[in-house]
Parts: sequence; C-alpha cells; structure tokens
Amino acid sequence: MKKRTCNKTAALCGLILLAISSAVLGGCGKSEILAPDAKTVLPSYPESIDQEKDWDKWRKNQDENEVPQSFIESQSGFTFTTARELLAGREENLVYSPASLYYALSLAASGTRGETAGELYRFLGVEDPDSAAEYAGRLYRILYCDSSISQMRMATSLWVDQSMSLKEEFTKTAAARYYASLHTVDFSDEKTGKEMGKWVKENTKGTIVPEIRVEAQQLMHLMNTVYFYDEWIDRFNQSATKKGDFHLADGTTAETDFMNATYGSHNYRNGDGFVSSSLGLKENGSMVFVLPDEGVPVDRLFETPDRLKEVLEGGESHMGEVVFQVPKFTADTHSDIREVMIKLGITGIFEDGDFSGMTDNKGIYISSITQDGHIAIDEKGVEASAFTDITYAGAALPEGRADLILDRPFLYGIEKNGVWLFIGVCDNP
Repeated sequence: MKKRTCNKTAALCGLILLAISSAVLGGCGKSEILAPDAKTVLPSYPESIDQEKDWDKWRKNQDENEVPQSFIESQSGFTFTTARELLAGREENLVYSPASLYYALSLAASGTRGETAGELYRFLGVEDPDSAAEYAGRLYRILYCDSSISQMRMATSLWVDQSMSLKEEFTKTAAARYYASLHTVDFSDEKTGKEMGKWVKENTKGTIVPEIRVEAQQLMHLMNTVYFYDEWIDRFNQSATKKGDFHLADGTTAETDFMNATYGSHNYRNGDGFVSSSLGLKENGSMVFVLPDEGVPVDRLFETPDRLKEVLEGGESHMGEVVFQVPKFTADTHSDIREVMIKLGITGIFEDGDFSGMTDNKGIYISSITQDGHIAIDEKGVEASAFTDITYAGAALPEGRADLILDRPFLYGIEKNGVWLFIGVCDNP
C-alpha cells in the first residue's frame, strides 16, 4: 500500500522504479571499478536560473543547451505510444510522466549492449545512441527550475547492492548527463527499502511516500522522480469557485468544487469530437485541457497514439471567448510499466539481457518497472510529481466562443519547452 501526502495547494509529481535482478549471484567477473566505498555519491546539480530576474543568463543557458528537433521528436513518439497504452488500460484516473520514464530508460539503455541496446533505443526512438546521453543532459538543464514560484526538478538515483560492481564509464555518464546519485546498499536488509522511500519523499516534496520492499536477489534499483510546481499566469478567483456535479462515466455524479474563469480573447482548438484550450503557467509551461464532445467517451480521444497527439497538439485554432469550469482535483495513481512495454514488444531487458556496458555481472535482467504519479490543481496553480522505479500584452479580436465545462471525464497534459511532462485523465475528481 502506497502512502502519499500533499503539503502544497497544487502539484504534480512522479516516480519511476526500475528493479534490476540477477539469476546468477556468483562467479561474476571483476569490472573496471567497484561501486564506490562511500555509501552515497551525490551529483552536482545545474544552476537554477530565474527567467524574470536574469533573462540574459536564462537565454544564454537555453542557447548553450540547444537540443536537436530530432531528439524532441523521438521523445514525442515515445510519449504518445506509451501514454496511449497506459490511458487505455487505466482503472480510474491516471497521472503519467513520460519524461520520467524516458530518462530512466535512457540511462538504463546506456548500460546495455548488442541487441538489448538496439531494442531499447528503438523503443526510445533514438537513432544515434552515442548522442542520446548528451542531449538528455542538455534537455535536463533547459527544463531544470527551482525558484520560489516555479519548480521543475528531476532526480535520478542508482541503488546498487554491495555485491555488484559498476563500470566507470556508466557511472560517469549517470552523474554527468543524468545527474544521478549513487548509493551502495545491502538489499538483504529491509532498512534499505526505507532509505529508498525517504529519498523519494524528499525529492517529491512529500507528495509520494512509497513503501519499497527490497529482496536479496535484487542487484540495483534505478529510480527517477519528477516534481513540478507552477502557478497560473492568471489565477482563478477563489470567490468564484462553486460546488457542482461531475458526471461520471457510469451515469452517476460526484459533487466537487469547480474553479471558474472567462477569458474574452483566448486561444482554443476544435477537432473531431473534442474542444481544447490551455492555461499558461509562469515558467514557460502550460496545462492543456481536452474535453470530448457531449456523448463522446473520453477513451475515444486516445484510440491510437496518433489520435492522442492530434487531440493534445492539433485541431483548428481559433481566438475568442473561452469559458473555463475546471474541477479542483487530486489524484494518485500506480502503473505497471513492465506489462505495457512487453505488450509493445519490448522483451529483451526483462530476460537475460546484455548489460555489459553497466557491469560484468552476469545473468542480469530488469524484474520490474513501475511508476507512481500525483497531481493536484487549485486556484493558484498546479503541482505534479512522478516516481519511476526500474527495479533495476496584446490580444487578437475575438471570433468565436468555446466552453471548457469540465464536468465529465476529460484528458489533460502539462507541457514545458515542447516536452510533455505529464499526461493524464480525470475520470473522477
């Protein structure tokens, strides 16, 4: 049972847990270096640059860390392929961070070789594995923000059993490109799971507090968290928040608080069976809301990856009056990523894969990949988090009107710098 708490008024966060186990616990060769004697090795995080306080410095950082459009597009393809499967297989509500999963798998891929590497890099959409880590590091530095108003913090950690040794090239890549910390632990000691849970709690600001169970045959956990907090450019007026009915898919209703705002000149999009519009966030991000037409099930919005891309990024653009009625909601979800990847044809890393770029230990495979997600929005802004564990100024003239009355299941996404940080469905606020 996962215990989660939220100390802020609005948030998004996520956690990926990737567990790496071994079918062979003895007879392994000695690698280039052993895991460091120090119990914990911490990375040096990039400087957080406040755009409003020092625009020139912020712009310079953006220019110095330019990421090729091809890399962004590879992330985009990965995002919609995986999100579609997770959305279609959800039970109720979903908070998914494709960014968290992509970073965790990208780091794992840097430790693979041969067909294992080929299969994983194809899944990530990466044509040039040699540059993947470099571009991941650049994107990290562009997205990273830790100010009093906005936060976009991604943290990665490697929890390595004391019996396992890692290669120097892999650990250097993990620290320099993925800003990963390294923790040498004993997976036969249940206290290790508590230490890992504490790390997650600290890096998601208490929004995700997992109970992690460790087992003696596990060799490594690769964990990635994403914590996001930002404020609306135009806050909702708290006095305008009113109670109303949210219509569930089964025909029943749930009473909830709805935030209300009307914009006289605002962009919205119409498409086949949907209307969408977004609300700007202060640190170059936005939250997109997609409402299916009356009588159209929300699942019709993501029947295929291309359809999901269309409803989040496409549609015919208009400028006009937009009426927002947005439920205040909080959601916590848990997803089995391993099952989704197997369904998509990725099997090598879950069998006896080639992890020789990471270690000389033999018989290694990824035993589980899970993600926990959290989102909360209110009148001030949005907060979200995710935890992935691989065990192992002017306005145009109005021309129309759109009503974003989100009183039935809807799709949403949070984007920053062209990267989809979170995608989800609100079935029940």
